[in-house]
Amino acid sequence: MAGESWKLPPRNERFAVVLMYAGESWKLPPPTMNDLPWCLYVSVGGRGREMDASFGVSLGAMRPLLKKLNMMLGPHGYKLTKGLTDRSQLLKDDLEEIGAYLEDLLEVEDPPLAAKCWMKEAQELSYDILDCIDKFIPKRLKWQKQSEYAAPDVSGHVISKTIRVDVISCSQEAQVVIRRYERYQVHCCSTSAACKFSAIGPMMPMPALPCEKTCFGLVIDGRMSKFINSLASDADQQLKVVSIHGSECLGKTMVSKVLYNKIGRQFHCRAFIRRKQPQASQDASDELRITAENIRNYLHGKRYLIIVDDLWDTAAWDVINQVFPKGSQGSRIITTTQIEDVALTCCCDDPEQVFEMKPLDDDHSRKLFFDRIFGSESDCPEELKQVSSQIVEICGGLPLATISISSLLANQPSLSVDLLTHIHDSLVSCLSSNSTSERTRQVLNLSYNSLPHHLKTCLLYFSMYPEGSIIFKHDLVRQWVAEWFISAREGQDRKEVAGMYFDELVDRRFIQPVSINFNNEVVSCTVHDVVHDLIAHKSAEDNFLVIVDHNRKILALSHKVSRLSLQLGDTKYFKIPANIRQAQVQSLGVFGLSECMPCIAEFKLVRVLNLHLSGHHDGYQDLAIDLAGISELFHLRYLKIVCDVCIKLPNRMRGLQCLETLDVMDTPRGTYVPWDIIYLTRLLHLSLPPHTNLLDWSVGEDLSLCKPNHLQDLCISTPPSSDYDRLERSMYALDYLMNEHDSLRTVKLVAHESSASFGDTSKARVWWRLDKPNHHIQRFEVSAYSPVIFCNMHLWKIQLGNLGILKIALDELSVNNVDILRGMPALTALSLYVETSPNIKIIFGTAAGFTALKYLKLRFMSGIAWLKFEADAMPNLWKLRLVFDAIPQMEQRLELFSKSDQWKQYRHGSALISIEHMTGLREVSAKFGGAAADLQYVSRIGVVSNHRSNPIIDMQLVDSGSHGDKRISARSPHESTSCPLHVPAAGADGGGEVPWTWSNTIDVIGRDLFIYCLHRVSRWDYGSIASLNRDFNSVVRNGDIYRLRRKNGVTEHWLYLSCGNNPHEWEAYDPSTGRWIQVPNMPPAEFSYQDSLAVGTELLVFGGHGRVALRYSILTNSWTVLADADAHAMNTPRYLFGSASVGEKAYVAGGGDSSGSVLSSAEMYDSETHTWTPLPSMHRARCGCSGAFMDGKLYVMGGVSSSDDVLTCGEEYDLNRRSWRIINNMSQGLNEADNGAPLLLAVVNNELYAADYNENNDLKQYDKLDNKWITLGKLPVRSSKDKEGWDMGFRACGDGLIVIGRPNNSTDEKVVELHSWTPDEQPPVWNLFATRPYSGSDILCPVMGC
Repeated sequence: MAGESWKLPPRNERFAVVLMYAGESWKLPPPTMNDLPWCLYVSVGGRGREMDASFGVSLGAMRPLLKKLNMMLGPHGYKLTKGLTDRSQLLKDDLEEIGAYLEDLLEVEDPPLAAKCWMKEAQELSYDILDCIDKFIPKRLKWQKQSEYAAPDVSGHVISKTIRVDVISCSQEAQVVIRRYERYQVHCCSTSAACKFSAIGPMMPMPALPCEKTCFGLVIDGRMSKFINSLASDADQQLKVVSIHGSECLGKTMVSKVLYNKIGRQFHCRAFIRRKQPQASQDASDELRITAENIRNYLHGKRYLIIVDDLWDTAAWDVINQVFPKGSQGSRIITTTQIEDVALTCCCDDPEQVFEMKPLDDDHSRKLFFDRIFGSESDCPEELKQVSSQIVEICGGLPLATISISSLLANQPSLSVDLLTHIHDSLVSCLSSNSTSERTRQVLNLSYNSLPHHLKTCLLYFSMYPEGSIIFKHDLVRQWVAEWFISAREGQDRKEVAGMYFDELVDRRFIQPVSINFNNEVVSCTVHDVVHDLIAHKSAEDNFLVIVDHNRKILALSHKVSRLSLQLGDTKYFKIPANIRQAQVQSLGVFGLSECMPCIAEFKLVRVLNLHLSGHHDGYQDLAIDLAGISELFHLRYLKIVCDVCIKLPNRMRGLQCLETLDVMDTPRGTYVPWDIIYLTRLLHLSLPPHTNLLDWSVGEDLSLCKPNHLQDLCISTPPSSDYDRLERSMYALDYLMNEHDSLRTVKLVAHESSASFGDTSKARVWWRLDKPNHHIQRFEVSAYSPVIFCNMHLWKIQLGNLGILKIALDELSVNNVDILRGMPALTALSLYVETSPNIKIIFGTAAGFTALKYLKLRFMSGIAWLKFEADAMPNLWKLRLVFDAIPQMEQRLELFSKSDQWKQYRHGSALISIEHMTGLREVSAKFGGAAADLQYVSRIGVVSNHRSNPIIDMQLVDSGSHGDKRISARSPHESTSCPLHVPAAGADGGGEVPWTWSNTIDVIGRDLFIYCLHRVSRWDYGSIASLNRDFNSVVRNGDIYRLRRKNGVTEHWLYLSCGNNPHEWEAYDPSTGRWIQVPNMPPAEFSYQDSLAVGTELLVFGGHGRVALRYSILTNSWTVLADADAHAMNTPRYLFGSASVGEKAYVAGGGDSSGSVLSSAEMYDSETHTWTPLPSMHRARCGCSGAFMDGKLYVMGGVSSSDDVLTCGEEYDLNRRSWRIINNMSQGLNEADNGAPLLLAVVNNELYAADYNENNDLKQYDKLDNKWITLGKLPVRSSKDKEGWDMGFRACGDGLIVIGRPNNSTDEKVVELHSWTPDEQPPVWNLFATRPYSGSDILCPVMGC
């Protein structure tokens, strides 16, 4: 009690040891070992405590050690001499005393340093003694299936002399530990520090976990929601890079995951990439360059979404940016970073593309806190609101800190003002740092200290995995069980208990879900960086688990290591530190290259072996990894190998009699598992590598199979589909195995790499049926890509009362099939892959059945099914997914549609799939593909009839001729508010009418026809068309129309004009209509822009001596900043260069760089891919030059050399030959001032013209034959003497010329005139068509033709 000293009772009162069996004390003689319950508990008299046999971070190996000593000293243990028996019993008594001391210290929230030192000493003693016992257990003894940790049958076995010496030594060490306990006065610890938190359970039921597509522990405020929705609805088809920037622990990764789930399915390919902070010892970009070419080739022409999480430097971004191809498929790259410069670099210095994460405001912080504990703030008791608000304020808007502390409180059985005040005071005392990560870490530390000890142990085990790993629940559960972390009372299953531990850690927000299954259960998870750092520190502090990380230079290592994690990354050379005794390691995880794999035979006591290896380095792909030493690991319980290199396992594994899990599924072809594993009687979970032949287990001609007696889970690949006989025999063998062995619960058949893909009839297949009772099977999955098709369901002898998950391919779906499936009462998830769609209407009626079903997926290889789900047909269904791979066109009446009613219904676009009576759905998706995968046919809402209260249908239309899946979201067809028109429908029978509205115009006439019509329409009208609805906007903005215009020679030339304003203001002029439109202003800059060009649908403007470029796109009507380090910028930034454009390509040459050097280099820009390609350099370097494209060749002329000499020679570039040719005196006779503006050139109908701004102010034409300039007439405008041509513009616009400058007969310095003339072999007659205000700087006037 508080305020009282805390002391232990006298030893003689404390240690009356009584073995408990079924709740009653044993009376001699005790029952035999075979009668023991599943787990043994030791009751410590006078204290009411039961000690189970599990490991713990605070107790070390004390519990399993006492369990083993009880077994060894029991009637079926070793035969010991009288003296050794007495010494062993004294050792056991001493260890029980030490264990009781440890148990009592668990109740102290913050033990003093002396107590911590003593606890560590006691823990290490328990591990040492357990190791000593394990070393001397005879390896060839026959183990019995007696209890959870069954003792060997050692009856009559005489103990060796060696262990006698060890018993004496261990007993002496135990006495030393007890004396130190008294010397350190640990018993004087004050109970004032007793833990104030309860481990009983939450005061409220655990809230349902969020569904897969929602965020977890993240509040989406209005600003964040706007950002997410803008990206989700962005129809721009150009590659776009967006960066999320902010300090650590603000939720950047979570926001990126929300985006990944929200928009990910719109893309052909998607990937979430995690970048760790680079170390000085390695080049941060090396690992990215290894597979760059493969990635680029794979993604070419595809629409992709890439999220790069936690970028630390611009060097890594430079490499990443080169890896992913540019294009106009609408791809997106999203980066997250803590560094502002990195964020801006990713987005080409465009702050509009950077989203800055900020701490939550007070309202959203309160919502996150109160909703987690009470459900809402209004449900919080009044007496708790004040101190709760103070806790929220202390958390400072940090989401992880807020959700962590609120989850701590939500898991208490009751809340009081005192408890909240204690939390508040603890936070005030520990939150001394302004760093968001450190403040969050301190809050997490408080939450960690409040965890029950069994959860602390399980949580620390996550540090076995490298930071950022995705960890599967079933792997963790099996490892925890193998580690003896889980204690289960009689009647409990340890896996279920471990699963509950996992779920509780999720509920307490220490781990974050990655994927969630149909039943809303977390299947895989990850650990936040700050949490991972915390538990790694705690693991090292308690010597629970030692991490050898190649990124850490300084790492304090204990020589007594029970659990070892080698996180080696791409390190090629590694040796385990010499002070680590490998023979003491009980759990080993290796994550890295196969070259660093230590000698496995040295880890003699290892129980858990988790290997994640890679061997694709230095050309040694065919080199097998020799793990034959595994056969000597007698204590091994868990073995998982993930590797891309062949693994050489032992020829015999029969000696691994403790093995419970063997998972080598993720290894390549050539990995062979010996057949004698069938004698591993404790094997529960078996996942075999590809090419494993199930027939190796057969005995006799009847294909009877021996197998591990207690095997529960089997995962195996199907044989090659080309070997029909072997395939059929293997299925017979599996059938026998499933029927004859009652322990089997889960069977998974994955597709062999050479098996037929779904719907591929070119390879051999086996038609199969379940004609034997399998009442014990709970999960049966056969990959749709395997060659196994199930048939004759009406002949199945169904006794599948426990089957919960079924995933198979069927030859057909009939009414009888539905009735049989309805008869499976435990069915919760059903996935059917159907070869042929039914030719009759399938009704899922209200008859009894499907009451437990939560997930249904129906995939049809051909045709479209006629399905109806009546009310209450599947009352608990959450997710419905429909997939039709090859539906027929409406003009084709296939045999599939033999029923006229169905054909008419499909033909008229009426609802073939009715789910309007299923009101409990949470997620609905429909995917259509094949010949009719066009908006014209199946995007009409009426194909699927939905209920208004149901979620919007996620409808995907797969068209191989498009860049990606077409997607629409739909509710009921009756929701349209537009006035319908009616257009006659084309079809085989000519009957019926298709209702038409503005919203479904594309649906009715087809996307291709719609684009074809639009490409003949004036560009001026595109804006109005795009504003009608989202579909029109998408068609106009994705660039397909302009590509079609270019292909068919449809071009309109618009003049884009900036008259020297700063910041530059732009206008666009359409000569066909004579109208001007305003272009968005450029971002403000501290420098002027001197160069511009138009190419494709883009306008490029350059300034700052080439250091900065801006790109304007008519598709998005927006500007993008391109810094010189951006991949979209030139390879060699430059200014005052010559340039010319043709179609989607632009060419630049010469100019000067930022250092003042004159350049001879040249580049080509592709506006479709936003890439610059170097070209051969010119013969002469020149700056201030001009360019023109004529007769299919690029011409560059004028400018000055590096010695400031005016150049009169020109150069011609042949695109086919990729070579330059000098043309002497090409610009002779034009303005030759060394400080004047570049030559004003323009090409009309392959004729070159020049506006000579010297004193004569002439318009000239180039004579190609005589290489000279001919004067045609005078220009209507002039340049002032101090400007020397910089205040003039001269361009070709279609078939005409446009000249811009100050009026000849005016003194107005603040206006320029625009004149046009179409060359006609007559002296020029200029037409004044506009005047514009002039601010006095350079005039930029590119012309865009598209």
